[in-house]
Amino acid sequence: MFLNIPDVVWAAIIASVITLTGVYLTNRGSFNRLIKQLDHESYQKDRDRNMELRRQVYLDAAEAITGNHLVLAKISILDVSDSDLSNQFSKSAAIISKVYAIGSAKTVKTVSELTSVMGSKYLLLIAERIPLVQRKQEIEIQNELIMKASAERDQMIEIMKNVNLQGVQDDRLMSVAERNFKFQQEQVAKLLEKRNQLIEINSKEQIQLAMKCFQASKEVSEYFAPAINSVREEMDIPFDEEAYKNAIEQSWKTSEQSLKEFYSKIKKG
Repeated sequence: MFLNIPDVVWAAIIASVITLTGVYLTNRGSFNRLIKQLDHESYQKDRDRNMELRRQVYLDAAEAITGNHLVLAKISILDVSDSDLSNQFSKSAAIISKVYAIGSAKTVKTVSELTSVMGSKYLLLIAERIPLVQRKQEIEIQNELIMKASAERDQMIEIMKNVNLQGVQDDRLMSVAERNFKFQQEQVAKLLEKRNQLIEINSKEQIQLAMKCFQASKEVSEYFAPAINSVREEMDIPFDEEAYKNAIEQSWKTSEQSLKEFYSKIKKG
């Protein structure tokens, strides 16, 4: 039967088969390329999502760590409450802990070293701050006693004024008023002397604590460059660690000189 099929038909059939084969091969190639493209796009989307997640976690952690770093400088400011200082470290702990969940081993190591050193410096400085805070509270108590004694002294003065203005001869009342006035005047003098001594001691120790806070902040800053470098490596962001270190060191030298000059002027009065 096949022998009776004209050559022209065979030619048409063969041509069709070749065409279909070509279409199949072309479609299969296009399909494979499509699969690869979709896989690549899916991978890229996953990568972008992961990078965005890392980016947000690292930005939040950087803000929290910077806040903790600033706390070290604030420790010498006695008007800042202990609770305000500790709250910053408490709030930042949960934020920084996210780094340990998504960071590389290198990033976790460098950030852990940074936060560990910062926490250690914080505890040491807080221990030195406690006596100054207690002395500040004693100064406030002295101020209250001074105000109370001054008010009672002034009351005696008013009593003596009224007696003189009324022209009444009341030696007993005047004697009591004079004795109380003298007593309260002596109390005010003693309280002022004690308060001024406390202020002088606290002022000197506060300057010393401020210098220690500055030194601690400087030492902690040396751990920033490795942590930043590790994070930027993960994010494919170039970073010149040595240039960063040199710039930071120069900044610290300038700040240290300015701080020394400032405290020198304070001491000279």
